[in-house]
Amino acid sequence: MTRAMSVGRAARLVAVLAVSVCVSGCAPGGSPQPSSPAPAASAVPESQPGLVTVTGQASRGAVVALEPAEGSPPPPPGTVIVDQRGQQFIPGLVVAQAGQPVAFQNGEGIPHNVAVARADSGAAEFNVSTDPNQAYTHTFTRSGLYEVTCDIHPSMRASLVVVNTPYHAVSSDFGSFVIMNVPPGRYRVVRLDGGEAAEQIVDVAGAHARIEPAGR
Repeated sequence: MTRAMSVGRAARLVAVLAVSVCVSGCAPGGSPQPSSPAPAASAVPESQPGLVTVTGQASRGAVVALEPAEGSPPPPPGTVIVDQRGQQFIPGLVVAQAGQPVAFQNGEGIPHNVAVARADSGAAEFNVSTDPNQAYTHTFTRSGLYEVTCDIHPSMRASLVVVNTPYHAVSSDFGSFVIMNVPPGRYRVVRLDGGEAAEQIVDVAGAHARIEPAGR
């Protein structure tokens, strides 16, 4: 008698457990649904047909540029925007192509100015005032690293890198970078990291190409 009661209680316990499992989802008929597959890792983005997605590793926050071995592609359309807000330059690292306009706009209600000088020589590029909600646009013609400051608020600083190509990127916090829609061919890879430059020649082909710039 005692054994029969124990078997009955065990059967009821199994039934309760089966109901508990199915609360989270059962297929028709009461069978538990198969578990969902783990999310897939982020795929490398696809470039336009006939163009290449270039990926690689560099130091955190490095600027990586691919300069064609032959010819100079025109700058992309549009203007690079640098905002002055919260007594900061936003973003703090700016990349533009030579010949591409860069607009420094004052997005708050206090006066600022923009002083830009070459990092290697200290030669001034310009020094202008920017009144509240006004902007100053400048087109850089020489590649290199520039320091951007505000004379009124000395804590405001930014770095501007001017490159000779539209194919460029800034590496992430993990050091990875992606450059989209690169035409196949031979390129000079220029890496600027903390004012130091390193170069190498690479051939880019296929749908995806991976490079690790010299001097990493």
